[in-house]
Amino acid sequence: MKRGRTLRRIALVLAALLVLQLGATGAVYRAIFSRWEGSGALPGAETHSFWVGDNRLQGYYLPASDARGLVVVCPGFHSTAAAYGPQLEWLRQRGWSVFAYDPTGCGRSQGAGTVGFCQAVRDLNGALDYLAGQNRLGHRRLVLLGHSQGGYAACCVLHDRQDVDGLVTVNAVNSALETELSLALDRVGVAAYAGVPFLWAWQSLLFGPELTGRQAADCLRRSPVPALVIQGSADAIIGSEALYTHLGAEDPRCLLYGRPGQSGHTDLLFDGDGPNQELMGLILEYYNALD
Repeated sequence: MKRGRTLRRIALVLAALLVLQLGATGAVYRAIFSRWEGSGALPGAETHSFWVGDNRLQGYYLPASDARGLVVVCPGFHSTAAAYGPQLEWLRQRGWSVFAYDPTGCGRSQGAGTVGFCQAVRDLNGALDYLAGQNRLGHRRLVLLGHSQGGYAACCVLHDRQDVDGLVTVNAVNSALETELSLALDRVGVAAYAGVPFLWAWQSLLFGPELTGRQAADCLRRSPVPALVIQGSADAIIGSEALYTHLGAEDPRCLLYGRPGQSGHTDLLFDGDGPNQELMGLILEYYNALD
């Protein structure tokens, strides 16, 4: 009888610890995936809206005269289309129409939060479905430009579709779970490892186990779509979770690119308030060569 009481007490303690861990994990990830208001609308762009699940997302279209094709820009984590305004305008002025959007829970798109990195794949699929229904806004060629989380999404949609003609990623991450764990480690240290099973279960309930476990490198390896994977040589934000790391430097699609005095993650795209014209020139050259 005494042994039975002891076992019950142990079970109660373990159950209490489980509840506390679940609550702590939920609090950390709710904070990570909080809503991001961003920097407002994209000036001068045509506005388009499309639905992803229960949320209406805000899209922006910058048409170019005699365009060579359409670049769909996939924003990074906690970012909006307006954050890439200089790069979008630079591409438009050089003959590529551009479509960008505010992700779920960001900017002028609906959503109480950003949900998880897998949501970026759903958002991009929603944008591409909308564009397909609009006959690609009249463009024969459609290519992707994804930064960070958006680079992960750009690769992962190749698992689902055959209407992408090429893509470029800049400082893309490889895995939703791996990157989310890295963000949690930055907040709570090694305690984040205890929450990994709960993170997997929660994200699997939201997105399904296949999408939750999907990796950008695997999608690229299995796809015939041409790709250029650019990684900042001094990126201080992502490390082992980078797509470049998982593909390997010997992969011909990979390019290690550096700029002195820059962290190499987001500011790699900029020179002051304007675009990094050298980097954008490499991207433009790659798109133009797809013709």
